[in-house]
Amino acid sequence: MRVVHIAETKTPSDTTVFMFHGFGGRADQFAGQMEELKSAFNIVSVDMVGHGDSELSYKDEDYAFVSLVDDLEVVFDTYKTTTNFVTSHQPDKQ
Repeated sequence: MRVVHIAETKTPSDTTVFMFHGFGGRADQFAGQMEELKSAFNIVSVDMVGHGDSELSYKDEDYAFVSLVDDLEVVFDTYKTTTNFVTSHQPDKQ
């Protein structure tokens, strides 16, 4: 996995909520949701490569869908618990 910034909260819960942004987004767009949910769930929010506080890459292939999914798979496998939820958001850029 390339270096990505991960915002994380931990609780004794066996449930984790993963929050993934779309192109042009960043992990902190979920700050309100993280604040509301952090007392009950583990929260993992990721700045994908080239977004937010993650490293910038100058290789086109690093932004290919398959590369981004590979990064998310590593994050999921690293932080998953017994029960997991995934949410994502792609703002309308129109």
